[in-house]
Amino acid sequence: MYNVFQAGFRPFLRGYSYFLAKDGRQLGKMLTEDVSKLDLQPFIESITTLRETDLRAQVGMLQMPIMGVYGKKDAIVDPGQAKVLKECAPEAHIAWFENSGHFPMMDEPDRFHETIREFLKNG
Repeated sequence: MYNVFQAGFRPFLRGYSYFLAKDGRQLGKMLTEDVSKLDLQPFIESITTLRETDLRAQVGMLQMPIMGVYGKKDAIVDPGQAKVLKECAPEAHIAWFENSGHFPMMDEPDRFHETIREFLKNG
C-alpha cells in the first residue's frame, strides 16, 4: 500500500500544525504519529466524505443535550458554524475558546476540561 509519508505529507503536517494549535510542535508530533499508520487513499476519502456530509437535519432530531466547542482561531472548521448549530438545535450549548484554534483541548486544556465537566454535570 502507498504510505502518506511517501508523498511528503509528514513535513507538510508538521509545518501546518503551527497554524492549528498554540503548541504546533506537540500537535505536529501527534498528527504525524497518527497519520503514519494510514494509507493515502483511505485518508483522502475520509476527508472528502467529511466535507460532503451535511448533518443539519439529523442534529435537530437529537433528544439529548448538545454542546458545540469552537476555537475562535480555528483554521479548519469555520467558527461561524456555531450559528448553524444553534439554528438546527436552539437548545445547544456553545463553548467559545477565544485563544484556541482547532484543538481547544490542547490550547486551553484546563478551561476545556472544566467546560466539558460542567456540561456533563448540568447538561
